[in-house]
Amino acid sequence: MVASMQYLAFTRLELAFAVHKVSKFMHNHLETHWQAVKQILRYLKHTVSASLLISKAANLDLQAFSDSDWVADRDDRRSVRAHCNFQGSNLISWSCKQQPTVARSNTEA
Repeated sequence: MVASMQYLAFTRLELAFAVHKVSKFMHNHLETHWQAVKQILRYLKHTVSASLLISKAANLDLQAFSDSDWVADRDDRRSVRAHCNFQGSNLISWSCKQQPTVARSNTEA
């Protein structure tokens, strides 16, 4: 079930965070993780008609935003970095990655 949601998270960006969280516990899950999976499925059921719209705009300025945190994930204590790029008002790319190692300071993160 979660593996299918991982594929779906590529096309439904709002699911990425929730699917990432439940996928951490695929091999050692608890009842709370299964409840979270069912909640994601209920969300999908009620948002079947949602879609990402690309609008035609006169403004084609490129804007980029980035963010990072230091040890905000209480499950594994790893840092996360993210960025998104817009052309006009359209999202054209985004990324959110977890650091492969545990950082011991802001500078290291």
